[in-house]
Amino acid sequence: IDNPDLTDLELLEAHKRNLEQLQPGSVWEYAATRDEVFKSLKGSPHVVYFYCHGGLQRDAPYLQVGSPQDPGRILPSNLTAYKIAWENPRPLVFLNGCHTTAVQPLQALDFVSRFVAKCNCAGVIGTEITIFEQLATVFAQECLQRFFAGQSIGEAVRGARLKLLSEGNPLGLIYIPFVLGGLKLVSQPGG
Repeated sequence: IDNPDLTDLELLEAHKRNLEQLQPGSVWEYAATRDEVFKSLKGSPHVVYFYCHGGLQRDAPYLQVGSPQDPGRILPSNLTAYKIAWENPRPLVFLNGCHTTAVQPLQALDFVSRFVAKCNCAGVIGTEITIFEQLATVFAQECLQRFFAGQSIGEAVRGARLKLLSEGNPLGLIYIPFVLGGLKLVSQPGG
């Protein structure tokens, strides 16, 4: 998650508070710069959540961390360069990038394939089209609340989509899970 002092994401502070309340006692690491992101990715996260902007740089998709005036851009190739490779746990990666209209579906898949094939994550959730901040926060909070409560990721995505549909909003359908639907968070023995 970006730093509120360095970004133009207006709902960031409220979104952070809402996420922290989803699973009391959980530890959230926030990264305000590109270097902090890679330091966090080197750890052993269970869920990696990007709440940021995205775009294209020389036909390659990027995630923007920091301010629009001084962006730290993360490219798919950076994940290999920084030797991001998870063994245990293998996290779920949630790409909640706002305003990514310049990114085409096949370009967006560069991140998905890199996270899955090279970084060994359990799966990726993302969108192929622009998502605005108001919807991005609502969908993520609903989906992650269900996932943290013990639902499989397939059930959590479906439940979040249905909740938004029941409120007259079909845009939850733009989130695509590139992950086995039965993936769940489980407690480790002694942990």
